[in-house]
Amino acid sequence: MAANSELLRQDLRKSIDHLKQLGAEIRVEVRSAGADARKQWKHFLEPQIANVEKLAKDIGAVTHDAVARTAAAFNAFQSSLKTKSAPRRRRRSTSAKRVH
Repeated sequence: MAANSELLRQDLRKSIDHLKQLGAEIRVEVRSAGADARKQWKHFLEPQIANVEKLAKDIGAVTHDAVARTAAAFNAFQSSLKTKSAPRRRRRSTSAKRVH
């Protein structure tokens, strides 16, 4: 059982380190994002890093799940930043009529 606890502890440490790295990347990316994305990052997602570190001190399945959910939220947010920053196509005016 001690071996399982140590493996879990190592897994959590790796997950938290990965979360911190994602956080550092997002901090850079969010500077060029819109106000809504910056607000979401600053007020909700970024504070989760400290919250997860506190939870990790009490190792257990619930903590592991919290780290996994937080990492998934960070990955989804980072993907949305990349999607929103992709060049957009110009749309045709809806008032313009097509001629066949």
